[in-house]
Amino acid sequence: MFYRGCMRLAVTFIALYCGGANAGSEVPFPANPLPNLSILTGTATADEKKAAVHKDMGEALSFCRGILNHYERKANATNYWLLGIAVVGTIAGGVIVPALSAKATISKSAVAAWGGLSGIANATQSSLSSSGLDSSSILLTREKIADAVGTVIKEFQAENDPIKRSDLVLKMYSVCIANDITGGK
Repeated sequence: MFYRGCMRLAVTFIALYCGGANAGSEVPFPANPLPNLSILTGTATADEKKAAVHKDMGEALSFCRGILNHYERKANATNYWLLGIAVVGTIAGGVIVPALSAKATISKSAVAAWGGLSGIANATQSSLSSSGLDSSSILLTREKIADAVGTVIKEFQAENDPIKRSDLVLKMYSVCIANDITGGK
């Protein structure tokens, strides 16, 4: 009876604590990530071309901001999940196993099950970290994207040719879309 109550407590804690963590909020891909090339190659004035490229870059930056926010939310959610796993492992290994071991009438299988849960929690945390799925790896990916975005912005500001600037708009989309969680490895 004691271990069922502890299990309910652990499950309730995880549900309450981690229930709000939503790592699955995906960033929608833009409907048309290509710059408005027709205005750049047509008979538009220099000011119209400049305005079109600036509008395209603004849309690319907005998309990239969504990507960066996505990684930040994902890192926060991962923190919640890892903390929840750690709490369950700590309660199982540090509270429930000793309490059950102290009772002479409890079965060995219950003690072993709770001890196993504690070990699984530790292994899960270690596995997530070594696979690059911990929050620091996710934030490192976010930082790499932000650095790449900053580099493209500097290149865009230094360039005057609208066609080359439109190439930089495409480059902006590519640095935000084509990225991996590498964990600095």
